[in-house]
Amino acid sequence: MDHIEIDNIVFFVESYYPYFFILLGLYYLFRGFLIKRLFKFPFWYLFLGSDIGGNKSPYYFDKKGICGAPDAVFFDILTLSFVIGEYKSRNYNNGVTWRERFQVTLYTGLVPPWFFPRSKGYIAYGCGTVKRISFERKYYKGLLSLKKEVIEAKKIWQPLNNLPLYKRD
Repeated sequence: MDHIEIDNIVFFVESYYPYFFILLGLYYLFRGFLIKRLFKFPFWYLFLGSDIGGNKSPYYFDKKGICGAPDAVFFDILTLSFVIGEYKSRNYNNGVTWRERFQVTLYTGLVPPWFFPRSKGYIAYGCGTVKRISFERKYYKGLLSLKKEVIEAKKIWQPLNNLPLYKRD
């Protein structure tokens, strides 16, 4: 009698494995649905973390002593790349500011590339406009080179160089 019950239990558990994995897959596909909708991303982007809305699970990146936490981080399972999302509550008025572009470029560069293509960066505005920000290595290297300058400027509470990064060589 005990042997039959054990077989029934094993059969019961094995028969529900596919359903469990289907439910688990659906959970990860639809997790962060409202944030995906905010950035107008497709459902196959896996939500990794965010600090906008009710979410308080930011995803941090650290490289060469520089740390960053984008507003939203996703993983595109089709291209096997990270997707960085930055939300701005202002309305889109004919252009992305240099500050916003540098912010997304820095976050995009901080993402470890693994064996996959470079991550993608997007900015979503309060009016519903979403813009893709292309990664520019020149600006990323310029931002990384500012680390020493920022440390020195914090000591004297003044900028060492007032020239904006996009105007520097």
